[in-house]
Amino acid sequence: MIYLFIGEDIIGQDGISKKDATLKEIKDRFLAKGVEDFNLDVLYAQELTLKELQERLLSFPFKSSKRIVVIKEAQKLEGDVKEFILDYAKSPQTKIVLILDTTKYLPEDAFARSIRKSSQII
Repeated sequence: MIYLFIGEDIIGQDGISKKDATLKEIKDRFLAKGVEDFNLDVLYAQELTLKELQERLLSFPFKSSKRIVVIKEAQKLEGDVKEFILDYAKSPQTKIVLILDTTKYLPEDAFARSIRKSSQII
């Protein structure tokens, strides 16, 4: 399963960010209580290597049905990491929830169009 968080984060009247609230809902839905920290990876696109991404996406959940991998600033993905995600999106692992968090979406960007087709937009 792939989620695509698009746009700048919005802080609600309650002081909670919309993206954080949505991530909490996803965590509550998919991660077993007490082991959330073992099954959640937050990565930053600019620092992300292909090897690190592959390790995270191939890791099995620990005492939970799912594992969540969040990639922040996904608009900064490049090269082999970007290509790997495109291939991964064609047949995502059932035990992994991949969240791509991007501040901007450019409809003319082939990567963005391809990911959007196989994801749920938030």
